[in-house]
Amino acid sequence: MKNGTCPRCGASSVSKRTAGISRGDGGVHIYTGAVTKPSKLDDYAYAGCGTIESYNPDPDKLQALEKSWSKVG
Repeated sequence: MKNGTCPRCGASSVSKRTAGISRGDGGVHIYTGAVTKPSKLDDYAYAGCGTIESYNPDPDKLQALEKSWSKVG
């Protein structure tokens, strides 16, 4: 999505907005410890097929997530 192409259907008219999806408290809570501040995500969407993706641009939050979340697989 970040490159402007929908990964689901291949359309090239993806839209972007920072904090475009309301999650409450000024952002979404990505839990990385006992105290978690809201994060503003970059939201991408293609209305044609309904695909929506969110990305966290905060490197500190991503580093904390890497340490505190379980790996899949």
